[in-house]
Amino acid sequence: MEIIANLHELKKFADQLPIFSLDELNADFLSFSRQKKYYDQIKFLNKEGMEVVQVDYNNGKPSLKPQKLLQNKAHRYYFKDSIANLQNQ
Repeated sequence: MEIIANLHELKKFADQLPIFSLDELNADFLSFSRQKKYYDQIKFLNKEGMEVVQVDYNNGKPSLKPQKLLQNKAHRYYFKDSIANLQNQ
């Protein structure tokens, strides 16, 4: 996952830079899914637990989940564990 962590648009988003492009981040995640052909879902959540990007692999036909269908995952174990690990660093 180090590849995703180093995406330029993801870094811009994390640093809250005004030149962040959601379209470019979506394209990066979609490209990653097409190239890796391994992950059923790839998600990026903001610090409040809201999905910003989700790519579903769809049996070799990756697609972006529409923005209006993205959900808040703050209550999920994987978000809670990730946030707790960040706060402990």
